[in-house]
Amino acid sequence: MAIKNQPVLTKEDFEAALIALRLSVSEVARDSGIPRHQVSHFRGYGDGLKPEQSAKLRDYFESKGVEFTDEDDATSQPAATVQGTQPAAVASPSPRLDAALKVEYSFPISNTIPDDVIGNTMDIMEEADARLVALFKTKIERDEGFFGDGDLTDETKAALQEAFALMAGNYLAFRMLRGWRAFNVKPATETPETVRDMVFETFKQTLIESGLIDPDGTATAETEPATETEHEEVTE
Repeated sequence: MAIKNQPVLTKEDFEAALIALRLSVSEVARDSGIPRHQVSHFRGYGDGLKPEQSAKLRDYFESKGVEFTDEDDATSQPAATVQGTQPAAVASPSPRLDAALKVEYSFPISNTIPDDVIGNTMDIMEEADARLVALFKTKIERDEGFFGDGDLTDETKAALQEAFALMAGNYLAFRMLRGWRAFNVKPATETPETVRDMVFETFKQTLIESGLIDPDGTATAETEPATETEHEEVTE
């Protein structure tokens, strides 16, 4: 007797459950015990998980009130809903694209970056993103009032400085995950002599915490060009 092999959890199920529960990939990875990079990959491509990991994710969502509709029983309703709420639909960036070709892109990562470093770096980037969201809500104030011509207040300047520093830090982490070689060698002297040296010293501690560089300032692994960008094309 043939048994129909259906995925325990589909990419669409996962995305709908995330939206319905308002969870981040980091939260799901932490609570389920599945490495973050695997959860993130599954979200993007729908593969990369062992059957038991997929089942574990489904159980995790169901424990939080998500009800999944099996493919054979599926109607026009979304695959995942939360008890007591409206069905969670995955929104398209533009309604006009619903009937058109969709292309999903992801950024490549160097083959030499260890999995734990990838996970740590992604977590740090997400924490920076969360802080950025809070900073973006800060109202701009000037010494002579909102509509005045005075200089920005010290609080506003500090918020802007922190926001740009967070974005710069995320960019450096993103580039180093791709195998960027700019920081393979630490500055030659203790005193920064170039812009590169000053940038390196500014973000050195964050790069050490992520595992992208060792405490002595050298890269944790010999980097190489990142793998080719992956993408999926889905017609509807």
